Amino acid sequence: MKHLIFIIPFTFITLLCYSQENNDNKKTLHFKGYTNFRYDQSRNLNYVSYYLRETEEKSLTIGKISVAIEQVFSENFSQEIELFIPNFGYTDYTITAHNPTSLTSYPSTESNKTYFADIYCRYQINYYFLNPQNNFRFLIGVSTGLRYNFCAIKPTLGLSYPETYNILTIPIEAIAGFKIRLIDRLFFHMNIPFEINNFVIETHKVDNPSLPIKMQLTTDIYGILIPKSFNLRLGLSYKF
Repeated sequence: MKHLIFIIPFTFITLLCYSQENNDNKKTLHFKGYTNFRYDQSRNLNYVSYYLRETEEKSLTIGKISVAIEQVFSENFSQEIELFIPNFGYTDYTITAHNPTSLTSYPSTESNKTYFADIYCRYQINYYFLNPQNNFRFLIGVSTGLRYNFCAIKPTLGLSYPETYNILTIPIEAIAGFKIRLIDRLFFHMNIPFEINNFVIETHKVDNPSLPIKMQLTTDIYGILIPKSFNLRLGLSYKF
């Protein structure tokens, strides 16, 4: 499985370079707009104060918008670059705890502001089956990308300390799908990306003065083989 991660993209790139050299007069451009659907499931185990804590997380993202440019090199091969609409924002929450059994204790309050950012771009190589004159064509492909996630937690009340997370993810995906010609230059696309491996670099910084400087900043590098996720991409393209 690990060898396939490198062999499949290399094979596609080699065939694409050969196709480009012999089909320079057939290049065309397609502008694409996608709507993306994604389901993730993860499970983590870690020790907290001598206890084993299990965390399971499920998430569903519906309708995330992205745009792409596809360059067709020949009757069968193309490459495309896709950019997802960046996501920026912050949340502000306050937690107040009361002790109803005590008449003398004061409620404890914790308040945090969280700032976040999500930026993702992707590169994909496609191989189309059937003749370009057909209105319906299957495709297979491989893709990789660069996803950057940022999160900064700024406590405004309470005893916690500021924290910052920076996560860089490089996914490798296999693509299956099809496209349908609606009119002369307008096409409908459906792709299903299958994630093979995610390479992750994660840094975490906490501004806790009671910790040594070296312990305030940690870096983890790891890979996730065949993540538990499902992706669906629907879109329209216009041929120039």
